[in-house]
Amino acid sequence: MSQRTVIAINNTVSNVIVNDFGSLIIPVGGQVTISEVLTLNEIQKSSEFDNYVQSGQVVVNTGSETLTANVAANYLTPLAVVAEEDPNLDIELNTEKRHNQAHLLGSSADHTADSKANLDGRISDASLISTLSGEINAITAKTAGAQTDIVLIEDSEATYAKKKMTIENVVLSALGYTGAVYVYSSARDSTTSTTYQNKVTLTTNVVAGASYRLSFSMGFNSNANNKAVEVRMYDSTEAVELGANYQETNNSTNWFTFAGTRIITPVATGSHSFALQYRQAPSGGAQCSVRNAFIDLARVGT
Repeated sequence: MSQRTVIAINNTVSNVIVNDFGSLIIPVGGQVTISEVLTLNEIQKSSEFDNYVQSGQVVVNTGSETLTANVAANYLTPLAVVAEEDPNLDIELNTEKRHNQAHLLGSSADHTADSKANLDGRISDASLISTLSGEINAITAKTAGAQTDIVLIEDSEATYAKKKMTIENVVLSALGYTGAVYVYSSARDSTTSTTYQNKVTLTTNVVAGASYRLSFSMGFNSNANNKAVEVRMYDSTEAVELGANYQETNNSTNWFTFAGTRIITPVATGSHSFALQYRQAPSGGAQCSVRNAFIDLARVGT
């Protein structure tokens, strides 16, 4: 489809500035072929330009005839229909229009056809948004995604403003996570306290009523024979013991393993903490040591 020519002629004794067209200046006694820098749809939708035409300050010329203000106002309407009938029109002409507009705006910087940065704030990018089918499907596929790959979203919590997210955060958000999903420490820690000490703590966001698989493991021992030590898996948020082990060692060089798996259902949505804890048993009198502590949380059901 061919592009219609629209020439705006200044019919006043001073420059006419059309802010809707990126502060485009139509000089005294001069004219501008605005169809070279704007789509027909953009021209028709400008109420500011329409007011100039209606008042006779600007006369529209088709390239072959001069139109009066009254006729020009009517002439603009079918231009929009042409643009809307062909959704490819704006896209096909967009690159050339940006380049031509840079010339008319007097840009001294690089203004090659793909130099969008030079025109920011002076023209709209709305015409770049396409609703054509199959465009994304035609792009080269990436078969092995990385956690740091970026996807485009519209944020429903910010009036659908466009934002980016990593694939990792998309997946974690969909599963209800916004914090760590596992923790691990190989270091050896010890205590002679009879009050439980935290070895590792996992804190993450959970969804009320959803099902999660909680897995944990930790090595422990006592520094003296026949002395008791205790370890446990503790839900710090709901104050619930999820597993425990009491061991009276007969050899201070032996290490024992405390491990387990539980399916849990949080009662509240939000931040939730789990901890592997250890202590000297109240009747112990020996030092309790722990190492290789691990907690993993995975959502397994809604």
